[in-house]
Amino acid sequence: PLPSRPIALVVPPFAVSTADAYGWVAAARGSYTPVPRIIPPSQLASWEALAPLVVNDFEPAVAARHPELTSILGALRRAGAALAQLSGSGSTVYGVFAAPPDCRALEQTVPGRVVLTQTIERISPVELIGAAR
Repeated sequence: PLPSRPIALVVPPFAVSTADAYGWVAAARGSYTPVPRIIPPSQLASWEALAPLVVNDFEPAVAARHPELTSILGALRRAGAALAQLSGSGSTVYGVFAAPPDCRALEQTVPGRVVLTQTIERISPVELIGAAR
């Protein structure tokens, strides 16, 4: 499991319809044949190694209609996010950081609200059962 990391969520002042986002992806994609790939375990061992592998098919299609998302992603990366991406079909964008970012400074550079949270630590089922007792 990857270590817990701070996450900055940027909630822009607009929403994205999930139905619209699926339609935009379908229109942009045309026919689609997934290409399986083998990922060595070393590329799953850290957030930095994992970042280049993470893809959200919605991101290009949604950002084409809401270009401000591209500038939000850039702001998160400039603030030190190891990974920044559209969350689901949008409109929220997230950044994964090594240390908590300066959310007030980030709010000055992006439209919308910035919320700081973090990933969870994975625990084994045995630890979970022990904690419940």
